[in-house]
Amino acid sequence: MKIVFLHYTCGLVNRGSEISTQTLASWLAKKGHQVFVYQGGEDEGRDYNVVKINLLTKPKKDKNLCFFGKLTNRLYLNKNNFLIFFFTLNSLKHLMRQKPDIIVSTNGFCQMLILKFLKLFMPFKLVVIGRAGIGWHDKDNLRLSPDLFISLTQ
Repeated sequence: MKIVFLHYTCGLVNRGSEISTQTLASWLAKKGHQVFVYQGGEDEGRDYNVVKINLLTKPKKDKNLCFFGKLTNRLYLNKNNFLIFFFTLNSLKHLMRQKPDIIVSTNGFCQMLILKFLKLFMPFKLVVIGRAGIGWHDKDNLRLSPDLFISLTQ
């Protein structure tokens, strides 16, 4: 199978979701699948294929959000969500060329919206892993009805 992971911050930072994406992609590649990770940073020496999607700016860590900051975050109107949106848009030409069997969305609702639209034109299974913890992130992703939602908790 041809499997694509979309993860904007892979190659830029090394936290939980980036490391788990790399681990899962390596494991699937060793099992004989053709695996691609579309990411925002450089990465070499992996068992899978890396496709770097260039953007002009890097993500930033939100610190001590005020009410307005929390509101824009909840409405997906902050800088990082815009970056994820444009990262995913820039990934579309590669996705349409590669025609994967499975796409794993790792960057939340903005990414899911674009991929749900893409499903109208391409047959693929959309997979989401609930890494953000129990809360509104998972609820919003589930509202978009992915083909498979993998929960890390009960």
